[in-house]
Amino acid sequence: SMVLSPVGYGKHHLSKERRAELEATAKAVATFGKGITACDESPGTIGDRFENVGIENTEENRRLYRQMLFTPKDAEKYLSAAILDPETVFQKDDNGLPFP
Repeated sequence: SMVLSPVGYGKHHLSKERRAELEATAKAVATFGKGITACDESPGTIGDRFENVGIENTEENRRLYRQMLFTPKDAEKYLSAAILDPETVFQKDDNGLPFP
């Protein structure tokens, strides 16, 4: 069981509600049998990968690539969290839904 304590010198504490939210998030991320995917490649870094396989580095191609990572059937059974590049936070899937 994970124990979280307030950080600081007694001045700054999380509210009871925020602490409970943080503990729930940490517990969900650390779910046994699931993993965290790192999708925080910048457009430049992902562009290098795309170039190596002949894909043009456009925002749409980056969105399609991320959609492929986030939308497979049952992905939530295997992934507990994703580390995102800021661009991804504002992108949506083909149905207009934000990526998880």
